[in-house]
Amino acid sequence: CPHHSVRHLPTPRERTMKLPISAGEPTPFAQSRFKYVVALLLLHTALIVYRILVPHDIFCAFFQALTVALGWLAIREKMQVTMLSIWGFLNFYSCLTDGFSLIEGTLNSVAKMDFMRLAIVIMYPVCDFLSARLAWQVFKDHERNGGMLAPIMSFLDGNAAPASKMANTSDRAEKGEQIPLVSGSGGKYGSRR
Repeated sequence: CPHHSVRHLPTPRERTMKLPISAGEPTPFAQSRFKYVVALLLLHTALIVYRILVPHDIFCAFFQALTVALGWLAIREKMQVTMLSIWGFLNFYSCLTDGFSLIEGTLNSVAKMDFMRLAIVIMYPVCDFLSARLAWQVFKDHERNGGMLAPIMSFLDGNAAPASKMANTSDRAEKGEQIPLVSGSGGKYGSRR
């Protein structure tokens, strides 16, 4: 077949997932959130111990332990934004799954009048949500300070270019084209002169 197209093979860089990469030291905002990340990781660790000992939920405890290990690794690597972002995404996923199990746990706890278990069951998605939200804030701060998504983050923050800096469309319409895009040399539709 004479008209077959050449298939573009992606380079290794194109095949990789686009994750935020920190270029050096964490931002002051990320450093200020260090103690909150540590507190949430300690709370997660306590919830893992409870999850293993009381309801014997080994699979969920294992997944949560991997997530916490990634969080501790991010702490060890000086609040590394790539690991914190993955940690936050995993916590968001856990928040969704623990949120669904919260419905069942709430019904069981209320029926059995076990309000201590109810408080613990509520802590799982709350802790996951707080961790995901904290990782999102660190991610946004990284992107605002030189990340690939800086224009999008400034737009989401309401820092888009003000109307005074943007060209007025009515002025452009009155002036016409400064440099014609088409020469207007006749052709199918005739001359523009």
